[in-house]
Amino acid sequence: ILWDQVIGLIPSLKKVYMTGGEPTLINNNFKFMQACIDQGRTDIVLFFNTNCTNINKKFLNLISQFKRVNINASMDGVGKVNDYIRSPSKWEQISSNIEKLAQMPNVVLGITPTVQVYNVFNLVDTLAWVDELNKKYKTNIFVDFLINVHPHHLAVGILPDAVRKDACQRLVAYKEQFV
Repeated sequence: ILWDQVIGLIPSLKKVYMTGGEPTLINNNFKFMQACIDQGRTDIVLFFNTNCTNINKKFLNLISQFKRVNINASMDGVGKVNDYIRSPSKWEQISSNIEKLAQMPNVVLGITPTVQVYNVFNLVDTLAWVDELNKKYKTNIFVDFLINVHPHHLAVGILPDAVRKDACQRLVAYKEQFV
């Protein structure tokens, strides 16, 4: 009944935010997007928050029909850092899915790592990976860091000053490459 009510609102909608569980797997999200397409409302801005583990053909086909889709990919590191923090996800799949999205001209793509003790020294690797994608696909993926404060044992504030300073210096050195 709720989804029928939401579908009834399509004529007056401007933006819809879809989150999860995992929004790329929710059948009602697919039905909603198809109803928007059927009603000629591909001008509605769709916004997804996803972990990018399950970007499938059906999802890609549906979002390709909208004028603008914002996708925020929750991703805490590249390579083995991702695999450790976000187990059982696999970096190869995450990377492949993000590359698919980066190639779509109607997608505004962002990467949102949560800065924590497990990835504080991998942040430059994440930035470099995003910069490579931006060059490869001539796009503008943004990175929006979130700072973990809970649980406390993962907060970077518990790290010794020297360790935090080292992590900060790595970020500054990376930034200075572009000045």
